[in-house]
Amino acid sequence: MLALATALSDGTLAAVLPGALLDVASGLTRLRVHPLIEPIVRTPIGFMTAATARTTPALRAALELAQDAAWLQQLARR
Repeated sequence: MLALATALSDGTLAAVLPGALLDVASGLTRLRVHPLIEPIVRTPIGFMTAATARTTPALRAALELAQDAAWLQQLARR
């Protein structure tokens, strides 16, 4: 996805990218970002792990981020 966003910087291409790349893509020169208005797509995200497995540091960090008020506000703006 990052390679696609970089390829867009020459101004001759267009693409639909995930909102998570907005900060990266907006730093590229000559790139205009337009939000999709319709359809409104809501994709739930889930974390799965075996009940007997130890929680990994990555999973703990992801779960903490998923509950962070500032991150949730940023996500809502996208």
